[in-house]
Amino acid sequence: MNKGLSLRQLAVQAGIDHSRLARIEQGTRPSPGLATSRTLAELLGLDLATLLVSAGTPREVIDGIVWSDRQDLGARHPEIATYDPRDSDLLRKNTFDVRVVTRADSRCTVRLGANTFPVFSFSGEDRLRIVIPPEAVVVFREDPRPALGHSEGVLAMTIVKVRQLGGATNLVLEQGGIEINALLSREAAASAGHRIGDRALVMIPPAAVRTFPMEACE
Repeated sequence: MNKGLSLRQLAVQAGIDHSRLARIEQGTRPSPGLATSRTLAELLGLDLATLLVSAGTPREVIDGIVWSDRQDLGARHPEIATYDPRDSDLLRKNTFDVRVVTRADSRCTVRLGANTFPVFSFSGEDRLRIVIPPEAVVVFREDPRPALGHSEGVLAMTIVKVRQLGGATNLVLEQGGIEINALLSREAAASAGHRIGDRALVMIPPAAVRTFPMEACE
């Protein structure tokens, strides 16, 4: 398994019965609750949204989970409660028109500037409009690829702006003239010590990216 864990080791560390986990993996038992899914994602070094998609969770449910997380953050930090991940200036800035480079069923690789990264698209079109939720962008100071076991969706970028939005921190990252906005909790940004001019590795979870056929946008 990913991260070198056997199914039994993963079950023990996640606090879930081994036989139940085996049935979940085989698709004969429903996915566990959100808390257990988060634990499994952390143990496997996976993005939660990607794990949920692989388990068959509908995209609209994943959007609801992201929205729920943001509402919870807003409740604890009233000064940013007006941030709505479904419609924001940062979301509009993270909207790009791209071309599909490779396709394997619904999983595509798209090109954005000099970078390529995977997304999910069910349209079959070669031109897509993609929307990257800033709260889904993960920023690393150290290379996460050895721990992840892959380099998909990991981009090398430079921090060009650091802005405070109430209790959150907005990082603007640039590479080859393309800017991507990330939204972190203030505590996480302060702990990482992100500064303007720093090089960073950015991970964009494929399942978090919203895709639309360009024909529908024109």
